[in-house]
Amino acid sequence: METKTINSNHIDIDQRNESVFNLLEKAKNGTLIFGSSVSDIRKSEIIESVLVGIPTMPMLGVMSIENGQSVVTILKNDKWLTVIKSFVNGEFALSGCRILNGLNGKKFDELHRAFQSSIFDTRFDMILVRDVYKDKDAVDYAIKNLTCEG
Repeated sequence: METKTINSNHIDIDQRNESVFNLLEKAKNGTLIFGSSVSDIRKSEIIESVLVGIPTMPMLGVMSIENGQSVVTILKNDKWLTVIKSFVNGEFALSGCRILNGLNGKKFDELHRAFQSSIFDTRFDMILVRDVYKDKDAVDYAIKNLTCEG
């Protein structure tokens, strides 16, 4: 099997730290794509973790230019953001909270403003492989090595 040479100049990594509020705005306008499935049991645990300040794993994604606009597709560790989005959109009420058990049964819009702000102010680290050269091999190589997969 022949090993393909990768142009190291085509590997472009961008690291960011963004608030949930900004990420959800980007998702609304179509410049951020994500959406892992998460079990119902984990959803409340994830929201409770956000509210008590447990840090998240950095998200890994690919940034590309589509129709003249920068678009980020999250490939790894987007479950927290997926759950926050569905909670903010009123898709479920908290249940099974073990630290903030007074929040059980509450949806996002029923939370005190301080809790709502805490969720929106939560920040996520992001590692983005920028696909500026349209070099799929370089992007795949970078992702494989960032995730230690393959």
